[in-house]
Amino acid sequence: DIVSGKFGKGLYFDGIDDYISIPDDSSLDGDGTWDEITIEAWVKTDSIGTDNNNFIISKRGETGFKSFQFGFSLINSNRLWWGVYLDGVNGYEETNSTGTTELIQGQWYHAVARYKDGEGMEYWLNGVKESTNLLAVGNITSSTGIPFTIGCRGNGSWACDRHWNGS
Repeated sequence: DIVSGKFGKGLYFDGIDDYISIPDDSSLDGDGTWDEITIEAWVKTDSIGTDNNNFIISKRGETGFKSFQFGFSLINSNRLWWGVYLDGVNGYEETNSTGTTELIQGQWYHAVARYKDGEGMEYWLNGVKESTNLLAVGNITSSTGIPFTIGCRGNGSWACDRHWNGS
């Protein structure tokens, strides 16, 4: 649904089956050539939910082709997390549980996630750096054939699970 956003209009996701799926294109994951990415969004959760992870955006399948994901987690006290799949030594890297801000239902947040090879990954919430992971190195892996989704995480049969509940 189109609703009033933080600025102008936004989209509302019901936490059950609402999401946006954008077909795969190399402009969405670099087909393994990207060594940096920045993702930015205004988010507001209407329900903390019951899943361990609630996805704001993702470009990943259940197994194999995965590039990145951004959301918040109940098991980390409703804090944001940001994950990137890399071709470097460590493979998957994420930032989680080290942020200081617990998301509050019904409140708007400006969230920014960034990864750059050689500098690591980090995320900010409302202009304050919340978490850093300096171990992340390498190019972002290709997720060929996997759609970019807003409001959920895809799985191998390309159904969507772990839906976002809010704007």
